[in-house]
Amino acid sequence: TWLDNNNYVEVKTSGSTGTPKIIRLEKSRMIASAKATGDFFNLKSNDKALLCLPCDYIAGKMMIVRAMILGLNLYSVEPNGNPLEKIENEGFQFGAMIPLQVLNSLENHKTRFQKIEKMIIGGGVVDNSLLNKLQTVNNQCFATYGMTETITHIAVKTLNGTTKTNRYQALKNVDFSQDNRNCLVINAPYLSDNQIITNDIIKLYSKSS
Repeated sequence: TWLDNNNYVEVKTSGSTGTPKIIRLEKSRMIASAKATGDFFNLKSNDKALLCLPCDYIAGKMMIVRAMILGLNLYSVEPNGNPLEKIENEGFQFGAMIPLQVLNSLENHKTRFQKIEKMIIGGGVVDNSLLNKLQTVNNQCFATYGMTETITHIAVKTLNGTTKTNRYQALKNVDFSQDNRNCLVINAPYLSDNQIITNDIIKLYSKSS
C-alpha cells in the first residue's frame, strides 16, 4: 500500500474521536509523523527497532513507515501477548508495545525487555501496578498519547528513571487547547489542516509550571 500510486493510506480508527471508521491519511503526513518521532527519541539510521504490533492498525503501520523513512533496521515478530518469547540475544534501540505485552515481558523475559533501549507504550492505560514494575528496569520507558487521526502519538511522558513525570509533553510543533467541555483540542499543522477535537477531558499545564 505504501508503494502504490495513491498519496494516502486507508486505516481503521479506534473510536477515540467518535464511531470507529476507515479514514485516509496522507503519506506526506505519515512521513512528517515518522520524522517527529525520530527527532523526539533521537533515532538514527541503522538503529534497530522491534515490530511486535499488528499492522492492521496505525501503530503497527507507523513502525514500518518509521523504519523506511528513518532508515531503521526493523525486526518483526508475530504480534501476541508475549512478544519476546523467541527473542534471546537481540538488542534494540526502539520498540513499541501495548501494556499487556509489557507486563508479560517483565514477568517472563525481563532481561530481554531491558535490551530495548527506548520502549513506547500505547493503546491502553499503564496502571499503577505496571508503573511500579517499570521502576525496576534500566531502559527508558514512555507512555504515549495519540490516536489514528494524529498518526499515533503526539504527546509522551517518561515512566521511569530520573526524568519520570506524571505529565505528557507535546511533541514539537504540536499545541494543545481545551473546548467548552474541557476536552483536548489538538493543533498539529503537520498532521492535519484542521483542529482535532477529542472526547478526552484533560488538565493543561504550561511548560514552565
